[in-house]
Amino acid sequence: YINECEDCVGGTDYALSFNGNDYVAIDDLGHFDDFTYEMWINFDNIPSNQWIGLFGSTGWTETGEIHFQIRDNGYLEFAVNDFGSEYLKSEQVFNQNNAGTWYHFAFSQEKDGLARLFINGIMVDEANALVPVYIHNTRIGQSYYNRFLDGKISEVRMSDTNLYTEDFTPNSQLGYNEHTISYYAFNAGEGDILFDYSGNENHATINGAAWIENGTVLDDCVQDCAGTWGGGLVLDECNICGGNNSTCADCAGTPNGLATLDDCDVCDADASNDCVQDCAGTWGGDA
Repeated sequence: YINECEDCVGGTDYALSFNGNDYVAIDDLGHFDDFTYEMWINFDNIPSNQWIGLFGSTGWTETGEIHFQIRDNGYLEFAVNDFGSEYLKSEQVFNQNNAGTWYHFAFSQEKDGLARLFINGIMVDEANALVPVYIHNTRIGQSYYNRFLDGKISEVRMSDTNLYTEDFTPNSQLGYNEHTISYYAFNAGEGDILFDYSGNENHATINGAAWIENGTVLDDCVQDCAGTWGGGLVLDECNICGGNNSTCADCAGTPNGLATLDDCDVCDADASNDCVQDCAGTWGGDA
């Protein structure tokens, strides 16, 4: 359902598990000058000296076909046919030490501009975007004809706009909007259809990948103390909405504390050492 923060949430969080020979087939969607592809992925196995396909075309003959993959040297790469040598790749090398961790990978390009590659919202490479992306004979969990993933994928989104031009914080739930080509939320938990939740009905076909349960999706959109959905205000220790704990602080700065300032300007919570007036009327005097 769509919550008050306009996020699509609820139900059980599932993912598809790929065992190194599985894939999800996507129908041909055409060419896109402006394009963003992003996914949440968790590797089970990252063998050395082996290509790992994440997303891409099964061939490499048409201009604009793409290969999103881990190269045999461990670099993350996004290649577009006819980008020439300007394939995007990371300096980070992925190996078995990176298995078991969820990563957000994203590729984003704009017409006659730049194409950029991101890992967990951090831009790791950029190059000139030379041709439109062509979603043709494309699969999730595979690139080229024999490069497969051994791991899990929990979300995939494609957009017909250049979403990311600088570092960003990835959303745990990607959601969809008017620029979404397809949004695969992996929420069905059964069957061989990977549903597109964008409303465009670009459903995909699961071939061998198995459904697994990741846990329960919690709706984290709540009203803050001012009644704003998704707002950030909270009650302070003085029960003031958006306060800074100062309205009920004692002389020591402790909210709801017991310390008091005596007539000799000593702040503490010990009444036995409070100063008194001497016979001359001086507080703390010794006359």
